[in-house]
Amino acid sequence: MAFFKRKPVPGSVVLPEPRLETAAVEHAIFSVNSNVIGNGDFRETWAFLDSVDNKLDSFVKSHEERQMINHRSSYLQEQMRGNRLCTLYARFDIDKINSGSYGETCYKVVFRTVPHRRLLGCMLLLGDSQATLRGRENVCVIGFWASLPQLELISQSLSKSLDFKSVCANDPLQLCEDDIYHDKEPIVPDGFMTIDGIRIPEGEGDSTWAKITYDNLKQNGELAT
Repeated sequence: MAFFKRKPVPGSVVLPEPRLETAAVEHAIFSVNSNVIGNGDFRETWAFLDSVDNKLDSFVKSHEERQMINHRSSYLQEQMRGNRLCTLYARFDIDKINSGSYGETCYKVVFRTVPHRRLLGCMLLLGDSQATLRGRENVCVIGFWASLPQLELISQSLSKSLDFKSVCANDPLQLCEDDIYHDKEPIVPDGFMTIDGIRIPEGEGDSTWAKITYDNLKQNGELAT
C-alpha cells in the first residue's frame, strides 16, 4: 500500500497555528541576527543559543511541525534580509508615569514585556514625540527599528501587556515605514540589542537609558522570558 507524503506548506503562507508561526518568526529573527555579538562574552552567547533552542523545542510537538517551522523560517529570513526596515513607535503617557526619569520607566515596561529573543538585532530609539515638543501632548516614544515580521511580534508582546496598557498614550502602537533618518518623530538611537545585551551607538557616551535599564533588570533577573 502506497503512502503519500503531505505537500509542504509554502513558506509564504502563515502557519496554521499561532504557536507555530511565532516559533518560525523567532527562529528567523535569531538566524538573521545570530552574528550580533555584544562584548564577546561567549558564556552569554552559548547560554542565549541554548535558551533559543529550548524555547523552539517547547513549541514543537512533532517532526512534521519542526519541518514546517524550518521551512517557514527560511522564507521569512529571505524577507527580512531583502525588505526595508521599519519603525514601530511605542507611545507612553508621561503624566501616567509621573517620574522625572520616565525614559527608564518606559524601558522597564519594554524589557519586562518583550523577550530578548524578539529584540535581537533591533535598534532602540528614544525621545519625546513631535506633538510633545509643540505642547500638544505629553508623550515619550520608544522606537523599534527592525523588519516587519519582527516588529509584529514586538507589537504583540506590548499589546498584551497590562503594564504597557497602564501607562500607554493614545494610539499606543504606530508603525512608520519611513527611513529611520527621515522619521516623523524626533527620537534618537539609544542602543542596539545584541546577544549579550545593549550595544551603545558610537559617539553616544558610556551609557544610555536603554543600556542602564536593561543591565539593571538583567542583574535583578527581571527580564521577560
